[in-house]
Amino acid sequence: MVWAGIHHGGRTALVHVAGALTDIRYRYEVLQHHVIPHMNVNGGMFQHDNARPHVARVSQKFLQRHNIDEEVRNYFQQERGKIVFYTTSMCVVRDTWEKCKLVRNILQTHMVRYEEKDMYMSRDNQRELAERLRVERVRVPQVFVDGVHIGGAFELEKLNECGELRNLFQQFPKISVRLACSSCGGYRYVPCGYCHGSKKSLFRNNFTEEFCALRCMQCDESGLQRCELCKDQQD
Repeated sequence: MVWAGIHHGGRTALVHVAGALTDIRYRYEVLQHHVIPHMNVNGGMFQHDNARPHVARVSQKFLQRHNIDEEVRNYFQQERGKIVFYTTSMCVVRDTWEKCKLVRNILQTHMVRYEEKDMYMSRDNQRELAERLRVERVRVPQVFVDGVHIGGAFELEKLNECGELRNLFQQFPKISVRLACSSCGGYRYVPCGYCHGSKKSLFRNNFTEEFCALRCMQCDESGLQRCELCKDQQD
């Protein structure tokens, strides 16, 4: 099928959609890549009919979030051409750990590069995901593609089984996936090589107590850095 939009004095590009148009594909292939950029330039009010993908909850939420939240537009720009995977390395809750492992296995099976954001390692990741999902209590795993929320383990597994995930990942280059890393053991983080995890700046004044709280600028709030050996597996 084909899709196009028109407005007073102009029109969008003609979009060819191979196969059935689902709500996920409508949100990703039409709304994100054609409607939103066009609306940002030309403004106005977006109107479409009551076809099932158009009135689906995910499509409505996508439009509402984009129109209301300025930060969502920034994510589209920052994460263009990226797959972001929110997960946790804490395996105390068995069900959550198994779901995160399932999503990681699916992404590795498709041999795509993705950015893994560990909720257990960083409070910033927790706050970021809560802000993106507009919830107070977040659940992992969660996957975003080009800044668009795809879903958790259930949604990703469903898309993988019906073949939609392969179409979604076609634009991403393939990589040689390494399942183990001799440096980080697969966690993708290592203690900071500058402060060795203490989080104290090397340039603080050792003779004055008031400067001891200066933070190391080379690592995150947990005193960790991205692993250099498996950096090619990450965005």
